[in-house]
Amino acid sequence: MRKMKCTTEDYTEKDFPATRKDVFFDCYREHFSLLFRIGCMCLVFLIPVLLLVMMRDLYIITAISGLKEQTVENIATVYYWADMVFGLFQVLAITLFAVLFAGVAQIIRQICWNVPVFFGDDLKKGIKSNALRFGFTAFVIASISYILNLFTASIIVYILFAVFAVFILPVAIWFVLQGLYYKLGVSASVKNALLLYLRTVPYTILLIVCSVVPFWLVMNTITLLIVKYLIFIALALFYMVPITLCWILYALHIFDKYINKQHYPEIYRKGMRRETEAEKKEGLF
Repeated sequence: MRKMKCTTEDYTEKDFPATRKDVFFDCYREHFSLLFRIGCMCLVFLIPVLLLVMMRDLYIITAISGLKEQTVENIATVYYWADMVFGLFQVLAITLFAVLFAGVAQIIRQICWNVPVFFGDDLKKGIKSNALRFGFTAFVIASISYILNLFTASIIVYILFAVFAVFILPVAIWFVLQGLYYKLGVSASVKNALLLYLRTVPYTILLIVCSVVPFWLVMNTITLLIVKYLIFIALALFYMVPITLCWILYALHIFDKYINKQHYPEIYRKGMRRETEAEKKEGLF
């Protein structure tokens, strides 16, 4: 069967966007249906995560209703066992999602570069190229979060969570993002990830907050279960793609600034117009 292109127009360089912000809006203007399709894929990939959330909630409701004495200690025990058992399976579900999401990231990278997208082939290529990096990183991050979540709240645990959120998680994200563009070993990738994070601390933390907080709030503050599940589905369908697009565009900006211009000129500002003197003073995007 003939490959179906998702891009339908030919561009000359003068038609390319001048800034990353322009790229973001061009992606939605030119590829809205494709990005919605990617959102549907994200939702499908997150089904195991959502099912485990539902099973955990059902277990908690059933276990609490079966308690002879609904004391604070007994209810806390129910939640602890739920977190221990279902949290362990969530680590595996998140790892599986990350492996599949490697293909999604590959497609979004192609869209940002304004090159032809072959949905099935690019999805498979992305999974083949980056499944190990995405999956291993997700497994480590999810495992650390799982272990920390089992400890009783204390100053030490809060400090460990802070170290995890402000140091380990950001470096892990930059480690993963490099895999979309460069063929580097683990040690070189970790070193680069640390350096890139130290140069981008405020914006990296901001993007992490924008990525994590909406899902955390839905999972931990909404008590009406059907509403929680529907909002989770909406986030997977409509929010994951734009926030991933922001991550990839910001990574491209940083890679162009610190790496590509000197070492990989062939991908410097790829998919964008060549810089004018005025545009060389470009800010974030």
